[in-house]
Amino acid sequence: MDVVTQRELARATSVVSEDADVRAAYDTIGAVMLRSAGLDAAAAPDLTTTTTRSLDAYRAYLRGMAHANRSEVRRAQTAFQEAVRLDSAFALAWARLAEATFAVSPENFFDPAGAAVTQLARAHARSTQLPPKERRVIQSLDALMRGRIGEARATLQAALDADSLDVEAMSQLSGVTAMDPILVPGPGGGRPRGSWNTALTLAKRVIELDPARHREYNTLVSLYLGAAGWPPGIVVGRARELGSFAEMVRAQPDRLFIPLFRDSIVLVPLESLPAVPRDTIQAARRRARDAARGWAQRWVAVAPGEAASWHAVAKVRELDGDFDAALAALVRAESLGVEEGFEPAPVRRMILSAKAGRLVDAVRVNDSLWAARWFDSTNVVLANRTEGANWSFALNLMTGHADRDAAMLERLTRQLAGLGLPDAVAEGRAFEVLVGNPYAWLDPPIAPEHLAAVADTVLAHPLRLARSGALSWWMPLLLNRIAGALDSSGRYAPRLVAAAFVLADSGLAELAWQVASNAVILDSAVAPRLADAPWYRTRSEDLEQVRRDVQRRFAAATARVTDQELVVEWRVDGDSALSWFRAVVPPGRGEYRWQVEVAQPGHIDVAVVALAPRLPGNAPRRTPLAAILNASQRAVLVGPDSAHLAPRPGTTVRTELVAGGFRMIVRDSVWAARLLAARPREARFRFFPCYHDPAPPHREECVDQRVPIVYP
Repeated sequence: MDVVTQRELARATSVVSEDADVRAAYDTIGAVMLRSAGLDAAAAPDLTTTTTRSLDAYRAYLRGMAHANRSEVRRAQTAFQEAVRLDSAFALAWARLAEATFAVSPENFFDPAGAAVTQLARAHARSTQLPPKERRVIQSLDALMRGRIGEARATLQAALDADSLDVEAMSQLSGVTAMDPILVPGPGGGRPRGSWNTALTLAKRVIELDPARHREYNTLVSLYLGAAGWPPGIVVGRARELGSFAEMVRAQPDRLFIPLFRDSIVLVPLESLPAVPRDTIQAARRRARDAARGWAQRWVAVAPGEAASWHAVAKVRELDGDFDAALAALVRAESLGVEEGFEPAPVRRMILSAKAGRLVDAVRVNDSLWAARWFDSTNVVLANRTEGANWSFALNLMTGHADRDAAMLERLTRQLAGLGLPDAVAEGRAFEVLVGNPYAWLDPPIAPEHLAAVADTVLAHPLRLARSGALSWWMPLLLNRIAGALDSSGRYAPRLVAAAFVLADSGLAELAWQVASNAVILDSAVAPRLADAPWYRTRSEDLEQVRRDVQRRFAAATARVTDQELVVEWRVDGDSALSWFRAVVPPGRGEYRWQVEVAQPGHIDVAVVALAPRLPGNAPRRTPLAAILNASQRAVLVGPDSAHLAPRPGTTVRTELVAGGFRMIVRDSVWAARLLAARPREARFRFFPCYHDPAPPHREECVDQRVPIVYP
């Protein structure tokens, strides 16, 4: 009917038998309507292949979509499960079920044979009869799970090219664009191919076209929160696509970036962040927080009965530092049934309670999470921000439950070892994940006052941790990390020494030595208290003798600059093998670090080749120098002085053996040209660690030599 003239344009009826598919009748009627408008009925989608023969299945599917659009992922999953149970050939329902399963159970990201991947495979197998628009939705998800991010983006872009108002393709493209990590060439090294700015633009457009899609608010709030410092607050860069999405999630990133919100969101390489003034970072984060707050408030305004909207408000309030308001918003979200799979609300309530100073409440929630065996799955640590694990780890130490932390460390170590990491490396990585980085200069995961509570408990009862199984041999490193982060003046050093004597008196001399040795590094004034302790003196003398023997083998030789590179040569005395990961070296200490510095007025360049510090599980080795060099980390650091250094992106150090020594070669034509123009006179060669005489006056001997630089 023409609504203006009220003239009937076409009338159609279709008769089907009682047991026939009613959608065929709708197709017939639709074809008549299209022909009356002068359109080709053949171009219309076939309703019978687009959806399902079961009206009940279709109702369940629509119910699931309504829940999904409100970020009610568990209820969406239940509805989609009902849809595929009623019609196992319902391709779109299988695809939506896979999406919901990923959201409810993030561990599916790590399992290429998991439920979500299986569900998606069923959707893909049943998608051949779907019209192009619906088929592209499933094809893009399938490409993403195969690790083909570029293909997924191209498929979604093709859908938008065919229909610029396709909000489903637009929504999916927003998500894929935000997380596309593949590095493309750019100034200062590669940058991720994806764009948070493009993702934000697409999400805003979806809301304009379909205001009922409330989950787009979650995209907007989440991206702005990421730029505001919400953990992890990093963007991953990868050199290439991998064999699957699971493999991509598990693999170590090639580069890391920090998002900062200026006029738009820019990505700063992690290694360059120390060069950005702290107030600049804080201002950028305030802008991002304001943007996140605006979208969260708008979400609450349009959907006050949706739990996810209040959960978003809680996150913004937490970044504001208003933990009481954050807790109130979170409680409101829980009362409405918040369903965020990546982090159950009780985990965030534990964190917020601790941050608000309500440690009794935080401990109670942590105990309930352990009773519910939530931390039994190490995937919940890896698939998610690790802040919950960091806080649980700390709360367990505060309350004398080091056994829980040891169990969590063992489980996570097994999983990482299953990914192909050597056992010692896997355990070291697991330790770092659980402890977090208390030295983080911008956003430490645990506030100093709470670290102090951990230190107080552990130092008051050192034997609890020392007898905690897998965690015991990490005790010296853990205490050193906490004490070093809390107090650079050495206030904790005497307490570490006292704990060391308790350990020694209980027959744990090796642990005692390691704890005491770290205390001396924090504050050498405690050394006299240890001078007469045989368990300390003997091991200290052995360590320093090893250091003296090693450093005597290395000396500066030559340095030259060409138009392409800096080449420095070290002389190595003797051709016998070298030992590393020696048992006498305390965990966390470095054994081999070669460093060459070239200084100019107001600027310093430092080339470093260093073997990673020994971990508790590293077995002693004895190999040729080449093996140590090959296993070492390399970097070029630049800055105004030695106290303010940051890695130079795109510049690396190569090593090669020569007769009587080895070379460090830094190839960078731009950098070399700057050296040629400035022509600094000498290079400073340094080898670490230094030798410290155990006897008074405890003099120090280091390899620290200068040689003239030769120019063309």
